[in-house]
Amino acid sequence: MKLSVSLVTMNQKEKLRDCLKSLFNSEVKDIEVIVVDNNSRDGTSEMVKKEFGEVRLITNLRNLGFSKAHNQAIKISRGEYVLVLNDDIVVKRGVLSSMLSFLENNPNVG
Repeated sequence: MKLSVSLVTMNQKEKLRDCLKSLFNSEVKDIEVIVVDNNSRDGTSEMVKKEFGEVRLITNLRNLGFSKAHNQAIKISRGEYVLVLNDDIVVKRGVLSSMLSFLENNPNVG
């Protein structure tokens, strides 16, 4: 697996849906998406399960905060690279492949 994407969310169902659509419609197909739901009350986890079955979902029983939640995702990630992404980002086509190409061609970048 080339790329893991870590997304932390809380009560941002619609924004997260747009973000996930953009990731799965990107040109990069060797991708793992991990969503950590920090105790949403708006049906976020249910939407992810129903519409994005390929997402690895962690559902927290309380809000653990941004950093702890991303650390949960990073710990189980399988990608060579991990992208920490906010749930309100819509990824434009070409961005992920450009990023991966840059990382592959610049091994000293961390």
